[in-house]
Amino acid sequence: MFDLGIQELIVIFIVALIVFGPKRLPELGRTLGKGIMELKKAVQGVKEQMDAEIEEVHKPIKDSQESIQSVINQESRIEDMESGLTTDDSRLMTDNRDDNTTEGVEKDIPGDGKETAGLRNKGEEEKA
Repeated sequence: MFDLGIQELIVIFIVALIVFGPKRLPELGRTLGKGIMELKKAVQGVKEQMDAEIEEVHKPIKDSQESIQSVINQESRIEDMESGLTTDDSRLMTDNRDDNTTEGVEKDIPGDGKETAGLRNKGEEEKA
């Protein structure tokens, strides 16, 4: 604390002995010891109170940080899912472009097949 060595403590003890005398020195030592202990307790109490106050401030911040992190994680998962869907969509579109026959069109058009038959007949008529 004050970085006092043995020599400095001896000098302080001798000066205190001369100033206060041998009868009052033990009483002074006890009083000084009690004062130091009370000071340490007060400092410890203030430190604990400050730690509690800091924790009260940090707790909502930590909760907010955790909720923000969970939202970011959810968005990341959604983006991953969307990129997977986009990849699947582009692959499907590429598969459909490669298949230029009327059979591929028949597969893609919902219905009972009459519409496709009409398209095929018109195409055959144009070729003829």
